[in-house]
Amino acid sequence: MTGDHAGQAPDLAELGHELRAPLAAIAAAAELMRREALGPLAPEYRRYAERIEAASAHALHLAETLLAIGGRREDFRVLSLANLVRDTAAWFEPRCAAANLSLNLAPNQDALPVRGDALALRQILINLLDNAVQRTAVGGEIRVGATAHDGFAQLSVDNRGEVQPSGGCGISAGMGLRLVRAYCGRHGGDLALTPGSSGLLAVVRLPLAMSES
Repeated sequence: MTGDHAGQAPDLAELGHELRAPLAAIAAAAELMRREALGPLAPEYRRYAERIEAASAHALHLAETLLAIGGRREDFRVLSLANLVRDTAAWFEPRCAAANLSLNLAPNQDALPVRGDALALRQILINLLDNAVQRTAVGGEIRVGATAHDGFAQLSVDNRGEVQPSGGCGISAGMGLRLVRAYCGRHGGDLALTPGSSGLLAVVRLPLAMSES
């Protein structure tokens, strides 16, 4: 872990620890409601319980991610962003297929070397793709690309056929994007979001690095 980032990791771990207990309690309470363990619910209230349970479970996953990222020593090295994007996007193919979504990865012949922590960089794409899957309606499309521009590697996730999150879903998705911003900042990069009438374009910029032999 480089000296520039040494003081930030414990803050992430502490935040993850503080969030984990209340989120677990919310998820457990929502599950009880959804199963109608304490009595019958009207169908509309049951649907809200399902949304709360899904959103709190996702937020709990993000809290666990904070603990994992913040509680470990970061290993900054030069790696291929193109390879990382290809491998990580493949993890989402079954989930997108089950949700009747198209996941299209733009081909790229360049390695796009960047200096960073592999786990943190992978989590950037996981959070962006997870957010895109949540926000995209059945039959929609998610496009993923990675290119070089003006000394930066640019990672883009563009979803078409957007459905606005309701209930608690927007909370967990927003937290995921805030984590992406934090991870980008630790790598000298940034995140730009461009909302549209039919989707959201997320673009991450990371400084290109010289390849290591």
